[in-house]
Amino acid sequence: MKIAVAQIRSFMGDLDAARTRIASLSVDAVRDGADLLVLPSCALCSPEPLAGGDREGFFADELACVSKLADEVACPTLLPVVLPASLDGAMEVVFLKEGRAVPLRLLGKMRAMASSSEGTDLPDDGAHPSLTQPLLEVCGAKIGVALTYEELDDYVAYEYPVDAVLFCSTYGFGLDDEASSLGASVAESRFKADADAMGAWVIGAGGVGFCGSEVYPGASFALAPWGELAAAAPVLEEALMVVDVDPGDEGPLKNPLAMPVFDPAVTAWGALCEGLAGIVGSLGATDVSIVVDGRLSPMLACVVAVDALGPTHVHPTILAWGDKATDEASRRLVKNLRLCADELEAAALGADGDPELARDLAWARVGAEARRNSHVLLGPADKTAIALGSAPARDLTGVLPFGDIYRSDVLALSRLRNTISPVIPASARASFDVEEVARGVRGTDEQRVETLDFILSGYIEWERPLTEVAVECGDAELGRNVVAQARDAMSRLSGSVLAPTMSSKTVAEARGPLGLKWRDRVRSSDEELDLEAVIRRVAKAMASEAAEGGDKDGATGGHDVGRERAQEAIDLLSMLGGEGDGAGLGGLFGDEGESPRDGADDGSRRDAGPFWEGWLFSDN
Repeated sequence: MKIAVAQIRSFMGDLDAARTRIASLSVDAVRDGADLLVLPSCALCSPEPLAGGDREGFFADELACVSKLADEVACPTLLPVVLPASLDGAMEVVFLKEGRAVPLRLLGKMRAMASSSEGTDLPDDGAHPSLTQPLLEVCGAKIGVALTYEELDDYVAYEYPVDAVLFCSTYGFGLDDEASSLGASVAESRFKADADAMGAWVIGAGGVGFCGSEVYPGASFALAPWGELAAAAPVLEEALMVVDVDPGDEGPLKNPLAMPVFDPAVTAWGALCEGLAGIVGSLGATDVSIVVDGRLSPMLACVVAVDALGPTHVHPTILAWGDKATDEASRRLVKNLRLCADELEAAALGADGDPELARDLAWARVGAEARRNSHVLLGPADKTAIALGSAPARDLTGVLPFGDIYRSDVLALSRLRNTISPVIPASARASFDVEEVARGVRGTDEQRVETLDFILSGYIEWERPLTEVAVECGDAELGRNVVAQARDAMSRLSGSVLAPTMSSKTVAEARGPLGLKWRDRVRSSDEELDLEAVIRRVAKAMASEAAEGGDKDGATGGHDVGRERAQEAIDLLSMLGGEGDGAGLGGLFGDEGESPRDGADDGSRRDAGPFWEGWLFSDN
């Protein structure tokens, strides 16, 4: 059979335009001989939750759109959508064919629940009744559909009888998540191992461009079961990818594609430009303003803006300090980018020699001018400064291109961009801040920044406890100080910064409650950190206490009551500490070495299933 993947940008709720485009794509797919058309997860709208007051109306219109598409598509089509299966909505995959719209994920769960009943009216699509993940049969091939890494894991772990699994990723690009780059990183990420473990094709369907707060990288791909790359779509470009899938073929392919060499900085730069352009456009603007004050971050932000929007839409103002080398670097950057710039003299701003006050006054003036001209103001703060609370208020103003990128990655991006064309003067590339908490770390300034960001990413994205962070960085005092400062700063952060999401967890998503007085500490190797073991001890104590209470009751049957209470406690222990089947706390906290997105419940990336999946409750 032939499967076509429509790698397109999201329509973000423009349902009429989406219907027209998808119907047209189905005609193109038929022209190319495709038996099935697959759309990315963000085709109709972002997977992120809608505002409460918008949900009812949007879901009604979306369902009407899907119903009409079922009659309009020229070939069988798989379309991920957000349906009102919960308060926020849940991702569903609808199979459109000959006027029918079948919700595959719901059908899989219904089939599993009804597997012991006879005479059910569920559609016969070849799915095994006891398996809950989506399964359908097209042209004699059994096809599975996954939206998350956890669902891919299910196809591997439970040996689903599939010839191919379609991965319609709900994840935007993340610097800390190789698999989010789909085909661009297929040689390094998990997909080859998945194809080998399942003995099935793995076909990734990626959306393109800015959607919600994330950037989808495109890079759709098709991997044969034996690991060869059969088809690949470009990064950050729309495309219609068609791949031949022969369930009986055992390889090798006649014309396999070469595996791409993954460069995360290259993909990150493209995603960053897409994200900035998307945010500026979403704000109803076309132009941006920024203060270039000799530091690397504002200079690089200026370069990102030029690449994202074009030089005629970028309006820098040079803050001149009277220092020849610094001022010349700012002027040279503007000249290299072929921009027209205004200039402010720091000495004329009335700051009385206070450089921070001079920056405050310059940013205030430029911000006022941007407001009058309907420009978007760009701030230079990066994720490192936001996480540690060291960014002044002026640097958090407007859109922050680096608001979800650590400083060490900002330095790497500056090197990459200068490799393409040397627009940033060499002297300016060394003008970055080293946070006070890392000043005592041995090595160069860049090595200090890398150590600091290693600790922050371990705590924020990977959610490592303080003891693990301290062990991994090799300096318990540094780990403790960095985590303590980040924890306090993030809890004080008001709202979220306006920045493209470039990681699996932003600072706003990682913050804890304001005013929490508890502080973690670096623990000794013999101190208990296994939460499941702690709960097991508590449950055993409960069982023992219940049994003793029954013995002391003295009333008839009191001992039996004690036994019953003890058994209840043991049953509770069994539920909390289930072993071997993914139940209990092992399933709740995740396995060692997982991606930060595996099992994450940060509210920003909707899980593909009901909210209770993976928690301590059954489907009942």
